[in-house]
Amino acid sequence: MSRALERLREMFGDVLLVRSGRAYERTVRGERVLRELESLMPRLEAMVRGESFEPEGSHERFRVAMTDHAAAMLMPPLLRRVRAAATNVKLEVSMCTATSYEDVTRKTRYGRSARRRPPSLRPKCCYEEDFVCLVGSAQRVGTRRFTLKQYLGLPHALVETWERQQTP
Repeated sequence: MSRALERLREMFGDVLLVRSGRAYERTVRGERVLRELESLMPRLEAMVRGESFEPEGSHERFRVAMTDHAAAMLMPPLLRRVRAAATNVKLEVSMCTATSYEDVTRKTRYGRSARRRPPSLRPKCCYEEDFVCLVGSAQRVGTRRFTLKQYLGLPHALVETWERQQTP
C-alpha cells in the first residue's frame, strides 16, 4: 500500500495524506483528488462491467459480413427477430472478402465465412445443413459417388429449405 501511495504522490506532485496523531488527514490536493475519484469511479466501474444491452431502446449499428449463401439462409429470420425486438437497431451487411477477418477484428462484430478464422475470433455455429444431390433418370451417372469434375459437369438446381428455430 505504501508503494502505491508513493506512486500517487509522485503522479500528483503532492503528499496527499499527512499523519495527524494516530490518523491521517488529506491535503487540499488530496481532497480534490478524492472528490474527482468519487465522481469518476461509478463511471469507470460501469465501463469495466460493461453496459447491459436493451434491444428495445438501442440505436446501435451492427456490422455483419457473410457470403451470399449465408445471407440467403440467415438474413430473413434474423431481420424478423431484430425488427420485432429492436426496431431502432441498424444492420449493415457486407460481402465476405479475403480481408473479412481483419475487418471483423477492426470494425465488424459478427462474420460468417468458410475461410479459416484467426484464433483471436470465437466461432459460433449458426446453423447446420445437409447437401443432397438428386439425379434424374435421364442423367447417365453410373455411380453413387461423383468426382468433383462429374458433379460440376451436370446441370444444377438449388432448392433451399429451412426450419425456423424456436427461441429458448
